[in-house]
Amino acid sequence: MNRMISRLALFLALIFCFQTLQTPPLAFAQGEQDTIRLTMSGSLPLTPGSLNFLTHNTQEGLMRKNPHDKAGGVMPGLAASYDVSADGLTYTFHLRNTTYSDGTPIIADDFVYAWERFQAAEPPEYVRSLEIRTLTAVDDSTVQATFAHPGEYLIRIFGNDTITPIKRSYATAQGDLYGTIGHTQYSGPFQATEYTKDYVVLTKNTRYWDAANVHYKRAVIYRTLDAQSSALYYQSGMLDEAAVAFSHAPFLGQEDWLYIPSSRITYLNLQTKTGPLANKHIRRALMLSFDQDIYGDQAMHGLIPRGIYGTNNEFRLEHQTPNRYDLEQARSELAVGLSELGLSALPTLTVDTERAESYQYLTALWKDKLGIDVQVVDRSFDEIYQRIASGESELSVLVWSPDFNDPSNYLNLFRTDEQGYPQRGYDQNPLFTVLMKDADTTRDQGLRMVKLADAERLLLDEAAVIPLYSFDYFTALQPYVDLAVAEWSNTWDLKTSKEYARPAQTVHAFNDAYQIPTYAQTPVEKLLNRDVVGGVGSEMFAPGANVTRAQFLKMIIKSVGLPAQQADTQFTDVDGNAWYAPYVETAVAHRLVQGSRDVSGNWVFRPNAPITRAEMATILNNAYRYSVSGSTPHFTDTGEHWAKEAIRAVRSAGAITGYPDGSFHPNATAMRADAATVVYRAFLDLNVAGGYELGPAQR
Repeated sequence: MNRMISRLALFLALIFCFQTLQTPPLAFAQGEQDTIRLTMSGSLPLTPGSLNFLTHNTQEGLMRKNPHDKAGGVMPGLAASYDVSADGLTYTFHLRNTTYSDGTPIIADDFVYAWERFQAAEPPEYVRSLEIRTLTAVDDSTVQATFAHPGEYLIRIFGNDTITPIKRSYATAQGDLYGTIGHTQYSGPFQATEYTKDYVVLTKNTRYWDAANVHYKRAVIYRTLDAQSSALYYQSGMLDEAAVAFSHAPFLGQEDWLYIPSSRITYLNLQTKTGPLANKHIRRALMLSFDQDIYGDQAMHGLIPRGIYGTNNEFRLEHQTPNRYDLEQARSELAVGLSELGLSALPTLTVDTERAESYQYLTALWKDKLGIDVQVVDRSFDEIYQRIASGESELSVLVWSPDFNDPSNYLNLFRTDEQGYPQRGYDQNPLFTVLMKDADTTRDQGLRMVKLADAERLLLDEAAVIPLYSFDYFTALQPYVDLAVAEWSNTWDLKTSKEYARPAQTVHAFNDAYQIPTYAQTPVEKLLNRDVVGGVGSEMFAPGANVTRAQFLKMIIKSVGLPAQQADTQFTDVDGNAWYAPYVETAVAHRLVQGSRDVSGNWVFRPNAPITRAEMATILNNAYRYSVSGSTPHFTDTGEHWAKEAIRAVRSAGAITGYPDGSFHPNATAMRADAATVVYRAFLDLNVAGGYELGPAQR
């Protein structure tokens, strides 16, 4: 972070509205072709067995999630092969002859020790969710796991990142430092070589058994970039992926967006054992009065989300569940429930959640529709689960991320037998347990899915759970990057990711390249690669053509990465459906332009009028609020001009220059080549003569 060059520092200091842009370390920003640059926030521990992006790419289990298998399958990991017993209860894995990143051999006991640590650290219910009964070392190269029942899906469990090898002697020797930089062995395709609060650097693990098929040599993960900074550096080509706010969407191409329909879910857990919610009719009243469609495409009408596979397709497509919203029926259910309880009204219900501000709408929803008083209370994760276990929590907002791709991993949450969660499972109807056990024992995959669908339907019919929504993720991804993602778990797999040739456009591709002035060739080329400017058609740049006011606004907004913002422009000459409408609205919202009145008194913007040099200077000054040096003179022809102070300020900053005779020609229109040069100087470099390099051409 200390290696930023002075021009970049000046550029950042001038950013609009005095916002400070966070900047990647320059050496990484100018990385080589085999480096991928990503953004990621939140906790990123390195300890094997932790579930996050870093451990998935620095460690490996017996099997590995296959990001290219929509059905959630796995591919070979540290096990070269495996055998399944005739009864389907025992899996025997034969390890590869391979080592950790430090050259220490990986042996069967390393998996046993990892499993022991996992069992000691996690609640028994979560350990049971992986369904493994025993995991033992037959010898140094053989690991054996047993299960309580057979199932084709069981092999997928070994792609879960909780069971990656840990050398018993090494972890013990490292003590509390284990799982930090310099104190961790890596069994996966990458190893962490730098770890700071701002970024993490992963480098290829050359001792990894399949290193020859790992494309990237290095990955840099920026941890603290905000949405504005991410958008700017993504558009600059300094980031290959960026968590860009939706407000920037109008300024990115459709090809820039990667959509990840994750199978992570949020649902309302209900206390069904005691209290008013032990009454099925009260629970049904709550469910039937809740219209999940308020969540749009993310709404869940069943417990199993999209992305989880059934027999031949997604389970949700093979076994559909309707929207159960029925307010009239909900009120009828409430009346029956109150009668059975001998109550005239329900006591105030409490919803426990880690984010109370996000679920306050539940208070108004059930009050308005059913007359039920509900309070939403902020509690910690641990406190919520303690209240569930003790029976104190009436309703709680819970999140579940699947351990493996199978419907049972969701339905098991409501079992009360040895396969589930006795403290919060559903035991009011024994048929649910019967259906789940039938699904356990059948070897017919189609019949098994029917049993699971029946079990899900029972939970919904009796309102044992209220599904809310699944998580969708969007991220900006450069078109030349093929980021491998196991969508159902939102797992980014760098091992199988790659990139294509980065498209560096050159001015020489235009038939009129010889007409582009020498001083403008570098700015035009840089902005071409940043999609700030484009050609006129596919073969010409037209450097001498005029730039319209709308076109210049687009150049400014895209080069800076200003977020889209709606504004009531009142411009009578700006069609809301025109390509430039979002740019004009954003410019008004950020006070870059104001417009003027025509002879009839209407506010107009004149989007298609050629922009003058004075107007360009004014927009630049409105954006950056340039400070004026007292020694900066006016140009010889701007002393009485309406834009004289803006022109002087921009001249003081060095973003524009005049003519050799000391004039500026403020009312002259700007050519495309000149406009590109001004934008490049002001926003990207501040000095065309040299310095900071941006765009794919830098690589």
